[in-house]
Amino acid sequence: MRYFLLAFFIVFTASAQETINQTIRKKNDAAMAIYPKDPNLALKQLLVIEKEAKQLKHNTSLAFTINNIGIVTRVVGDFEKAIAYSNQSLKLTKDSLIVASASNNIGSCKRNIGLYEEALKAYLIAIEIYDAKKDLKNQAIVNNNLGLVYRSLEMNVKAKE
Repeated sequence: MRYFLLAFFIVFTASAQETINQTIRKKNDAAMAIYPKDPNLALKQLLVIEKEAKQLKHNTSLAFTINNIGIVTRVVGDFEKAIAYSNQSLKLTKDSLIVASASNNIGSCKRNIGLYEEALKAYLIAIEIYDAKKDLKNQAIVNNNLGLVYRSLEMNVKAKE
């Protein structure tokens, strides 16, 4: 009986954690859907979601949210702050897709402030993950970003690859 209760508790806890994760992700998706039109409103919503994820002590959801804050912060032009958010996200999770997104965001910020070699390193982390996941959409985005860096470094042959 004791083992049954323990097994039930473990399954129930895992199910509850997944429900929390899905709820936080839906809220993130809603905020990220509006950021192209109103990044300040999206940022405000994401900061509320961040507090919620912290209270729930769900690191994967928190990392996802913090990285999205970093993405929106980059869009409004605060590159150093965006890098800090994405780096914070990397410290909270090993989730490969969050790592890839955060690395891509860091690369974009580094590119925008002229740190091309550092941007390349970040983009190469992202592209390796997206290649392994066979994520064609994000592979295309990161490959485009790599091309922009290679062009900035006047490595036009690499940019064409």
